[in-house]
Amino acid sequence: WGGAHPFSLLDYTIVHNGEISSYDANRRFIEMFGYKCNLLTDTEVITYIVDYLHRRLGMPLEDVAKVIASPFWNELDSGKFSPEEEEKIRHFRNVYSSLLITGPFSIILGYTNGIMALND
Repeated sequence: WGGAHPFSLLDYTIVHNGEISSYDANRRFIEMFGYKCNLLTDTEVITYIVDYLHRRLGMPLEDVAKVIASPFWNELDSGKFSPEEEEKIRHFRNVYSSLLITGPFSIILGYTNGIMALND
């Protein structure tokens, strides 16, 4: 067992704190695209999700955040988001539902050009 923190892949390093209850769904989805979860840790799966969405699909990190730490459905109806942003988030919630990270969590993503923090 390699431990949980940090986990690095190419340009990404992830540390997180929390209990990822969506681990099995996240792992099964990401393994369909050739990722092998050898350490069987939440941190490994989160790193692979970021790599898949950002590097393989070319999704901006801002949108990656909307996939893995998406607002709750009721927030989308609150008027907090522009109609375009609301539509984008709804699309991500539907298309990438198996990549939504659930459970209490805080995630720090370090990469060459900066750092990003996400939480539930």
